[in-house]
Amino acid sequence: MLLNKTNTNKSSIQAIVFDFDGTIANTYPTFFAIFSEELVKSFQTIQDDYVQRIARKAYKLELENGNERQAPKLLLLKVFYTTCRTLGLNRLTSSVRTIFSAYKVKKNYENISLFPGVSELLKELHSNGIPLILITHSSKRNVMRILQKNGLDVFFTIVLDRSDVGSDKTNGIKDALEALGIDPDCALSIGDLPADINEAKNVGLKTVAFVSPTGLVDREILEAQNPDYICNSFFDLSSIIANFPTLENNSIAQLDK
Repeated sequence: MLLNKTNTNKSSIQAIVFDFDGTIANTYPTFFAIFSEELVKSFQTIQDDYVQRIARKAYKLELENGNERQAPKLLLLKVFYTTCRTLGLNRLTSSVRTIFSAYKVKKNYENISLFPGVSELLKELHSNGIPLILITHSSKRNVMRILQKNGLDVFFTIVLDRSDVGSDKTNGIKDALEALGIDPDCALSIGDLPADINEAKNVGLKTVAFVSPTGLVDREILEAQNPDYICNSFFDLSSIIANFPTLENNSIAQLDK
C-alpha cells in the first residue's frame, strides 16, 4: 500500500529519521563481495553466503559483549582479519585494510542498489511535507552519490554522517529534531541494527526495525530490542507510516509475516 495525502494527514508523524546502510541502501552485499573476491583467489570456490554468515556470527558476538555501537564497516574489517588468520591466509591478513580500502568501497559504491519501494515511499513522504532526516555512519560524500544517482538527495531536509554524530546517533537525532522544532513523540525512526533502535529510543522516538535478508542481523536479534514495529519491506513501512500511531504494535508486526 502506498501513501496518499488522506492517509498521511491522519498520521501524527511530523518527521522520519532514516538509517542508510542496510535500510535505504542494500549495502552489505557489496562489502561481502569485496572480501569474497579475495577469498576465491585462495580457494577456488566458497559458498555464496559464507562471508555474510561469518559476519553475522561476529556481529552477534559483538552485541553479547556490549559493543552494539561498533560501526559496521569497522566490524567487517575485524571479521575479515580474523577469518584470514583462522584460515591461515597470512598474505591476506597483512593486507586486509588494503583489500577493504576506501578505494575498493568507492569503486563498488556505484553498484549499490536501493531496497524495493524506497524511491516511491521517499517521494510520497516528501510530497506530503514530512521532513526526512538521514543519519549514517558512512561517508556523506558516498551516501550523497547514491542518493543523487537515484534522484533522492532533494528529499532529505537534514543529512548527518559519522563526522557529525560520532559513534552514537543519539545526539544527532536530538539536534536534528530540535533544529526542525519537532517533538520526539511525533517522529519515527527506521533502522536495521540494534543501535539504530536503541539510540532512537533514547530520544523518545517510535522505532521501526527493518529486517533485511542481506543484512548483518536477523529478525530474532531485532525483536530482542523491543522496537515498536517490525517490517521486511518498504511496502510494509508505508502501512506503518500511514496508520501511525493508530495501529497496535502487534498488528503491525503481522504485516511482514
